[in-house]
Amino acid sequence: MHEERDGDSLSELIDDQKKALVDKTFADLDENIFRRRNLFDEGIIHSDFNETNLLVKDGKISGVLDFGDMHISLRVFDVAAAILYLHLSDRLGQRLDDLAAHFVAGYRSARAFVVPNDSLLVAMRARMACSLIYGLRTARINYRGGSIDYVLKTQSNGWETLQRMSARYVLKY
Repeated sequence: MHEERDGDSLSELIDDQKKALVDKTFADLDENIFRRRNLFDEGIIHSDFNETNLLVKDGKISGVLDFGDMHISLRVFDVAAAILYLHLSDRLGQRLDDLAAHFVAGYRSARAFVVPNDSLLVAMRARMACSLIYGLRTARINYRGGSIDYVLKTQSNGWETLQRMSARYVLKY
């Protein structure tokens, strides 16, 4: 059961099928990552590492923006978020496994990244679920009264993506 906050319970934002998907996602997060926390590298993470927060010059990353959400956490969450958002914005239709393999190889060229194989996909699913729920809640509140397009960006393909990722158990990278 989800606790009600500010008049918005999860059941008011999504249907029962989506709620079951979110519940399973968070149960897997608890089981596969939080209960095995000692297996993961911890440090300062960006927490919103995606293509909209990168500056590119001459085809190379020249800078990173938006450090407002930085905090200490498990590095797997930053890697998972980056791969997830690359996947969501990929116009080339690359396989998720291939995106993950290339990203992880690049990451490992700069620093060690050892993570139980099942946990990267679990972290990606958790980020997707949080993004979907946060977007719906923020759009519902819309305290600024402006456009809600940005916070609803992931709704167009997010639920389908979460469902697809949830049907897989291991991401091969």
